[in-house]
Amino acid sequence: MSIKLLILSFLLPLFALGQLSNITNTEIVGFTNHLLTYGSYQPAIDFAKSKVFKPDLSASQKDSLLFYIAVGYDKLKKDSLAENYYLSVSDSSALYLRSYFIAAQNCISRTEFKKANSILKILPTTDNNETNQIRYYLENGTALMIGEKISPITQKQDFLSLKPEFQKELIHLEFLAKKKSGIKKRSPWIAGALSGIIPGLGKVYAGSNAQGLSTFVKVVVLGGLAFENYYRHGIKNPQFWFFGGLTSLYYVSGIYGSVYLPKLNYQEKIDAIHQDAKVSLLSPN
Repeated sequence: MSIKLLILSFLLPLFALGQLSNITNTEIVGFTNHLLTYGSYQPAIDFAKSKVFKPDLSASQKDSLLFYIAVGYDKLKKDSLAENYYLSVSDSSALYLRSYFIAAQNCISRTEFKKANSILKILPTTDNNETNQIRYYLENGTALMIGEKISPITQKQDFLSLKPEFQKELIHLEFLAKKKSGIKKRSPWIAGALSGIIPGLGKVYAGSNAQGLSTFVKVVVLGGLAFENYYRHGIKNPQFWFFGGLTSLYYVSGIYGSVYLPKLNYQEKIDAIHQDAKVSLLSPN
């Protein structure tokens, strides 16, 4: 361990407890940044939170501390806490756009497109063309994924001024949005009823053809064995009861599984599209 880190580890508890009262506001901000730089995320958070509401802090210093607290929580994978502090940075701060973009991107990384879109809509148009392009791209991309009724992306005037990589990804997102809207929700009750009539048919209806065929074959084969033993040896034959029990088990479990499959298969398809969309939204930035 270097001498600097040894000194830092000794002084840190004093700072965290607020015992170094002579530190200036500028040094408070600098020290918090220093802790984050060295990976001391929780100490940085604790120290900044103990100072962020000091009455003599300037607005920019307070915003800097709020931003650093958010970064600390971000590094610790505490997304909801990080988001609260990112969105607490005032709109007069130089860190305002950066904070809101990070908060929106974190929402996108969790495929929370609706929340990301609501954050992006707050952001103003700036004098920086690249920033405006990123905002336009993310806002329209998330709008597509939450099913907002917007005109075709390629027909929008702002689309033509985008970088080629943004244009390419927005076209892909528009394709994903159409694919998502085309996914049909299947009724669990219909699926269960169909499997009650013909074993496995409800699973085929839900989109799981292989599972449906497997259930059908198992019930038919086991049912056939049960019938054969009943026909040859009568109702008291143990093999009849064994195969009959297995037939009933697969038949009932097939109905039960068919009821839950529509929702599971639908969510699986939606999740796959959302993961694809997440990569598209975050990759060009």
